[in-house]
Amino acid sequence: MFFVKYNDPIYVKLEKLDIMIRLTNQANIAQVLAELKELVVQLYLVSYQLFVHELNDWTRLRVALTENKTSKKMKALGFVVML
Repeated sequence: MFFVKYNDPIYVKLEKLDIMIRLTNQANIAQVLAELKELVVQLYLVSYQLFVHELNDWTRLRVALTENKTSKKMKALGFVVML
């Protein structure tokens, strides 16, 4: 039996998961359940990392947009904006 590795790409992990489930029987059910538990943790960490990355990108975009709007308003009011 093969197991899902941490550094496997997500599509490989999902394919291995599908094959593992098809090969599951009474003799190896405990191993498969242990592997599923590890896979769920890995997928959770990957999704968490992606979420944090997207949140970081969104925050940078908001800051850039806010700074741009603020500098335009200040220029309209006659202030000199130095960036």
